[in-house]
Amino acid sequence: GQLPEAIALLREAVSLDPEQVESYFWLSYFLLHREGYGEALTAADRLAQLAPAAAEGHLLRAAALQGLKRSAEARVENELARRQDQALVERLSSDPVMARLLQVSPQRNIGVRIRQTLTRYWNRRRHTIEHES
Repeated sequence: GQLPEAIALLREAVSLDPEQVESYFWLSYFLLHREGYGEALTAADRLAQLAPAAAEGHLLRAAALQGLKRSAEARVENELARRQDQALVERLSSDPVMARLLQVSPQRNIGVRIRQTLTRYWNRRRHTIEHES
């Protein structure tokens, strides 16, 4: 596709005008689609610096951080974006790439959750048996 060309043009645009907020948004967004999570995070960071009150920076940071497997940080950024502009989060979540990246998975290990569930089950079972006797 045309993503590589668009990314090259956006890189040039931000080098010519480093204050151009919209260019950082699109650069980060398109880089996420190419799995360029590190550079997408850098562009989202710059966007957040230039427009700290805008949810876009937090949302793109959340997606890039999730792509980099930094789930705890991604959750924080995702929550900040949701508080600032829930409608934006919903709009961008209609994009399959963004939807996948914005579904921030819990950090807890599946083995820990299984063990906790089994422990609760056996404790209830033991309690029931003790009270039946």
